[in-house]
Amino acid sequence: MGVLEEIKKATENFVASRENFSNTNDNNNGKYTNAQVVALTVVMILWFMLIILVSRYLWNECLCKVVTVCKPTNNLYVILGVILLLDILNPSF
Repeated sequence: MGVLEEIKKATENFVASRENFSNTNDNNNGKYTNAQVVALTVVMILWFMLIILVSRYLWNECLCKVVTVCKPTNNLYVILGVILLLDILNPSF
């Protein structure tokens, strides 16, 4: 048992001298300010709208011209449904 205790002490001393595992960042303990929450919400809404509009354009202008069974759509809910379906079928997409 003496050898194992010496290995444990040596490992602990080595790790203690290399890493202190203390958080030196002042990030409010993981809490976000109201401004950060509002900014994130606005960015997510803009990103969502951009994805929907680009997807609608690609569906109507590209896919419908190449694939004969596709029909153009003006309904954003159809595009949202296609995006959700693709995300369910292939989560890494």
